[in-house]
Amino acid sequence: VSQIQDEVARQELLMRSREIEQNLARGELMVVVFGTGSAGKTSLVNALMGRIVGQVGAPMGTTDDSAMYRLRLKGVDREILITDTPGILEAGVAGTEREKLARRLATQADLLIFVLDNDLRQSEYDPLKMLADIGKRSIVILNKSDLYTEQDLETILGRLRERVRGIVSANDVVAIAANPQAIRLETGEIYQPDPDVMPLIKHMAGILRAEGDDLLADNILLQSQRLGDE
Repeated sequence: VSQIQDEVARQELLMRSREIEQNLARGELMVVVFGTGSAGKTSLVNALMGRIVGQVGAPMGTTDDSAMYRLRLKGVDREILITDTPGILEAGVAGTEREKLARRLATQADLLIFVLDNDLRQSEYDPLKMLADIGKRSIVILNKSDLYTEQDLETILGRLRERVRGIVSANDVVAIAANPQAIRLETGEIYQPDPDVMPLIKHMAGILRAEGDDLLADNILLQSQRLGDE
């Protein structure tokens, strides 16, 4: 039994080593969307894909509740892989297993998009800090901004920037509305506003243009060091 366990562990490490080599060879940038299930991660991914490529195509890979999409951003030389992870903080054994997958994918990200729909809870702060401690560059997204007045939105954004001080730059806290609520007009008609994700697209593109090569190199080094430790 011991020999079998050793061989299984060895094969897993070899597989991960090959994955790191493939990532280095392909040179793609992996952007991982992370957060609770209720924060609107999938709506955010759909809105991003809709605004950038005009439609939400079938994911290129779907495994254990995660989905990956391929896209290009103007001015970014490398291809980008957007990964939608399972929600964290879900109840039950299945929820715990999905959270393990989400955290593993997050540690593999070149750039992390951490999605919130309100003020930051301690249960959300802890994984965000853990990922920052191992060197992950994160953008913190306040989704569902359409639910707040302009004054309340500024108050929440200010509080968020204060809470993440030291682990995420204030400039990397961005408000969006991935799936705005429908509005009933005076005529009685229902109006569905378009998603408001351009602030995130512009910010993400700026980071990947300026830092994409460094983020990729840092991540390859981190993955190699973690594999070496194991």
